[in-house]
Amino acid sequence: MDHRFLSAFVLIWTILVSGCASDPTTFLGAAYDTPHREPINNKREGLLVSYLSRGLVDSGERQEVLARVKGEYLASLEKESLYKEAVGAGLIADALVGQHQSSLGSDVRVATLAASGVATLVDSFNSDERENISQAYLPEVFNGELLDSQEKAQKVLRGFVHAKLEGLAQSLGWSVSSIDHTEDNWLLYVFNPAKHTEYEYMPESIIATFYLGEVHPVYTSAAENVLLGFNPKWATRPGNTFYLQFLFAPRIPDKEHSYGVDDEGNLWHKNYGDGVRTLLGRNLLRLFYDTPYFVRGVRAFRSKAVIYNGNVYHPSSSASNGIFIWDRLDGLNNLNLK
Repeated sequence: MDHRFLSAFVLIWTILVSGCASDPTTFLGAAYDTPHREPINNKREGLLVSYLSRGLVDSGERQEVLARVKGEYLASLEKESLYKEAVGAGLIADALVGQHQSSLGSDVRVATLAASGVATLVDSFNSDERENISQAYLPEVFNGELLDSQEKAQKVLRGFVHAKLEGLAQSLGWSVSSIDHTEDNWLLYVFNPAKHTEYEYMPESIIATFYLGEVHPVYTSAAENVLLGFNPKWATRPGNTFYLQFLFAPRIPDKEHSYGVDDEGNLWHKNYGDGVRTLLGRNLLRLFYDTPYFVRGVRAFRSKAVIYNGNVYHPSSSASNGIFIWDRLDGLNNLNLK
């Protein structure tokens, strides 16, 4: 290829992208706008979100997070009934052998604690750090329904996702339509947004694509339950199994944008950008992930965010003493999209 032609192409492309990036009414302009960050003063909050999004860091740092959870909460748990049960079992074993603090009693105490889930925290992510993570944890009663079987838990969660996305659009005065996928795990919605004065950038079209993994019984440790604030009974698998993505178009102004679903049910799209890079997209995600039961995280170029319980957090490059979430993004008062 002629180097002069290549240089000219690169120059034109740079000018185009730079122009878009400096215009806040375009996707790239909104995506390159640096989000406001404010520090978290509550270390428990930082530890909780670090624990939930630990798949974004490598295995060594995940172990740091789990060790911090165990260290923070095991001491208090030892004063509760589970520890008393273990101590009681150990004393019985001591009595059987006629020796206080016997090796048998010690083994029984450890085994009882382990069986109770107090002392054991397992790294459930079986691969190295991920670019995207998402997961749902469900208590025994969710959205007013008793989840007494895996089939019911899956059905209730799927219905909740559908109602939540339709309700989100309706609350904003947007029209929405759903497109069936051939795979039951995928949900696809098309939003037609209305202009809102609070946002300089408003896309012409929004696709919401959702991956819903299968729920399974989950057995969390007592320390994790204390940290979460509830006892999960069901959860999707660790990884990226409760994933909502908003795609905004046009990514490049004055260029054609289109989308569709192929014969195998796979979504294809042209000239759409990942909304998590913009304030609008992060606010849409925070409106969906506004409960303590769901988490979604991304750690990619110019896309670093963890969304949990109505907040957006910034994941730092590495963990420090078991915590890698130290800041919130965008403040706490940008929920109004009307």
